[in-house]
Amino acid sequence: MAGTSGKAFRIKVSSTAGGAGTYTNVADINKATMNRDGAQLDITSFSDSDIKRILGLRDSSYDLSGFYNSADTLGQNAIDAAAVAGSELWVQFFPNGTNGWKQQVMVPKFSVSSAVSGTNDLAIQLVGTGPITAI
Repeated sequence: MAGTSGKAFRIKVSSTAGGAGTYTNVADINKATMNRDGAQLDITSFSDSDIKRILGLRDSSYDLSGFYNSADTLGQNAIDAAAVAGSELWVQFFPNGTNGWKQQVMVPKFSVSSAVSGTNDLAIQLVGTGPITAI
């Protein structure tokens, strides 16, 4: 199986209720990670000789980083606005630029940092608030 170039990656956001609206690319992101985890519940009994587990509640998060762009009105600024207001935000995550997932998220972290000898950098964390849908 062939790999996919990272440059094809796209992340889009929408603040439309229910996630049915238009999604806009988030500008100047150069690293993104999607984490899907599930709680491992131990159901081992005294008579078992090995640990037994079942999958409990699932969780997801998205870590984005790149360059801060104050002109990205419908991307970075929409994420910041959702962080400040605690409002509804939807994300589309496309590792190959075409196929991926969609989920409602909240924004616990929107961080801008800068150094005199560097760039204005951006770090965003999104956490899922419901099921993930393949798109």
